Amino acid sequence: MRKETAGGQLLLAGDRTDGLQLAAAIVAADGEPRSLTFVTLDARLALAAEREGLPVVEPA
Repeated sequence: MRKETAGGQLLLAGDRTDGLQLAAAIVAADGEPRSLTFVTLDARLALAAEREGLPVVEPA
């Protein structure tokens, strides 16, 4: 599933809650993606968040 965003095309993760988490972060960033830190254990979701310009933390 693809969704258009300000940063281009975003490939959403298969799980809808992951897509919602990322969409909420993009909206909350209000055009300043570096203003938020995105935390996830999902590698695909982390990659999608990075492509949108969000700093990503993957807990160990």
